[in-house]
Amino acid sequence: MAVDDASNRHQPLGPLSDIQQRADLVDPDPFTIGLAVFQLIAAGATFLEQRHASHITEGAERQRLRAAWFSARRSMIFFVRQVEEFESYILEEHFQEAPFRIGSTRLFLGDRRKQTLQRLRGQVMTTAIRLGDDLDELSNYLTSEQQPIIADILGTLHEIDRLPERYGDLIIVARRVADLYNQLLQQIDIREGFTSGR
Repeated sequence: MAVDDASNRHQPLGPLSDIQQRADLVDPDPFTIGLAVFQLIAAGATFLEQRHASHITEGAERQRLRAAWFSARRSMIFFVRQVEEFESYILEEHFQEAPFRIGSTRLFLGDRRKQTLQRLRGQVMTTAIRLGDDLDELSNYLTSEQQPIIADILGTLHEIDRLPERYGDLIIVARRVADLYNQLLQQIDIREGFTSGR
């Protein structure tokens, strides 16, 4: 059942009588999706590092770099799309200013929207795991040329010493980190020419 009244869709958790009045609606907590987005943000913190001293130019090693690069690129496409989709729900349901805490926000929605949010949560969690694996594999081929952008990424991740305060802050941080991950991929592509067919 769709809910048209925006004031009825997002409410702080209230007395039981308030919840019982919305018996035809479900009340998912968007925190778990946000936490999965936070996992996406932190995906590079564990494994991203320079592991080669010099440029990789030929043979099987270059093919492995190419495969790792394209896999990471696909994961980043999913990262950006999923963050944008979550942001669209945050804006539509008006909880960008809500505290990013367990139970602080309940969305009173129909079953269809709940299923959509559950799908998104699963996709973001899968992408977070995949991105971590992809960045780990890509690190096998990173050289001193990428060290400055790696330092920027890790420095940005180290600045995040706690969960964001609000859902809107989470999206800002996610976009900032996604830009840095994409800069790394772009720098490798400029050097190796993967998208130009070299």
